[in-house]
Amino acid sequence: MVDRILAILEPKRTTVYVNDMLEISLQIRARRRIEAFEPVGMKDFAGIERVAIHNVTVPENAGFILLLSHFWRKAFFFDFRPLLPEQPVPIEHPK
Repeated sequence: MVDRILAILEPKRTTVYVNDMLEISLQIRARRRIEAFEPVGMKDFAGIERVAIHNVTVPENAGFILLLSHFWRKAFFFDFRPLLPEQPVPIEHPK
């Protein structure tokens, strides 16, 4: 069973992490004001703003695919912009 896949696509090689212990944090957008320690539900979230992977470095010239799975729920993130031949755009790394 696959819970996490991270594929880093560089111009000359691809590295894939399957079910590794990836340290991932998400920055979300809330639909309403949420106070500290207040219970929240799925309807309180409007979307995901940013995904950060802390223990794996994605090079600035590489694209990536991240698939997360929890039972029947799935999340899929990708950015291939750095691989575009006409105008490569480096990935912004959180500080």
